[in-house]
Amino acid sequence: MYKNVPWEESMSIPFLIRWPERIPIGVDDSTVISSMDFAPTLLGLVGIPAPADSGMQGKDYSKALTEVTVCGQGVALYYGPPKKDGSPGIRGLRTRQYKLLATPEAADGADSFRGVSVQLYDLLQDPYELEDVATASTDLVRELARQLVRDLTATLDPWPHRHDLIKQFLLSEEPDVCS
Repeated sequence: MYKNVPWEESMSIPFLIRWPERIPIGVDDSTVISSMDFAPTLLGLVGIPAPADSGMQGKDYSKALTEVTVCGQGVALYYGPPKKDGSPGIRGLRTRQYKLLATPEAADGADSFRGVSVQLYDLLQDPYELEDVATASTDLVRELARQLVRDLTATLDPWPHRHDLIKQFLLSEEPDVCS
């Protein structure tokens, strides 16, 4: 078994950091960050901005460790690997409370897809991700799908089904106001 699956046992890994001179002792921040956020966050902690032309992905969450007020709760993106036949994998978004997974739905042809199916889990009410609540939470699915599209666009992810999400949920690729 490999760990590249979108379930909490694989995805939720603590990020521990100790620097008493910079980070107050005892801070227990529950901001959600992705592995691609590690480098910009560590650079931010030492006061170095990520080089604009480096192609570095991710966001700087150093303020979540050093300040009381931060913009947003953070999100972690999930990038599923391509399937064995080369077709694109799933994409997902995890917040403190919710996880949205977007899976390409294959059509009859090998290179044909009929859209994207979504799953939504409330991680506080259902930590084992047993009940998909997407059909009962359409407004929330739309909001999280919009955030997923924005973050995939910001990271220049070539996932071809981003446009299926946009069409399916009538979204746009507007930039995130907290970026």
